[in-house]
Amino acid sequence: FAGIAGDFNKIRSIYYFVTSSVTYAEDESDPYAYTAYNAFFNGSAVCQGVTQLLYRMFNDCGIPCRIIAGLSRDSSTMKEGHHVWLIVKLEGQYYYLDPTWDMKFQGRSYYYFLKGTDDFDSATPSLMHIATSEDQKTFPDYQSEEFKSAYPMAKTAYPIPKYSYGDINGDKIIDAIDSSLILAEYARLSSGGISSFSQSQASYADIDHSGVIDAVDASLVLLYYAKVSNGAEITLSDLIKNH
Repeated sequence: FAGIAGDFNKIRSIYYFVTSSVTYAEDESDPYAYTAYNAFFNGSAVCQGVTQLLYRMFNDCGIPCRIIAGLSRDSSTMKEGHHVWLIVKLEGQYYYLDPTWDMKFQGRSYYYFLKGTDDFDSATPSLMHIATSEDQKTFPDYQSEEFKSAYPMAKTAYPIPKYSYGDINGDKIIDAIDSSLILAEYARLSSGGISSFSQSQASYADIDHSGVIDAVDASLVLLYYAKVSNGAEITLSDLIKNH
């Protein structure tokens, strides 16, 4: 993941790798199911092993994070169970992640990805994350002023960038940066690496609609940027049609 630019892209790419390649361990009595080793090498683990793997991967990529211990509660049955999830720092604030609950969607949907304190459980209101117990003794007091100061939590989910054809970083500008991102993705995939693009990014990066992301797509974006920079009145669609 060292070649992936931007903390958001690193967080999303690592999260996708884990949620799409790890499954929940069937045998909870197996002590190895609680380890990052089992999650990575055998592809299965319980929440403890999954979060430990992400904790190590995020830290190795320079992403500040912390594992949070607590309870999960189903309000429809009032059943509770021990559970762990994570918080990661992005642009000065911390956001919640629950890869274990997102693993069931195999990387296709992120209902618990970069959420805030007000909307962490918004996707499934009957299932709740509880970071403190009623007696305040079972888990650390995550509501303390000391914790809030050290880990300032966002109230709402991180705004996911919106992409369009050619605009791969979501800044509403098609330029050489977008071309570089496409070329880097092509190099990554060509060498057997892990994609850093979301499904949306990947679809918008295939500029010539060939079904693959390659150097041609990067060249088209760069050509468009050069023409527009020199005053040409042209759309990316027009350029593709005439290419």
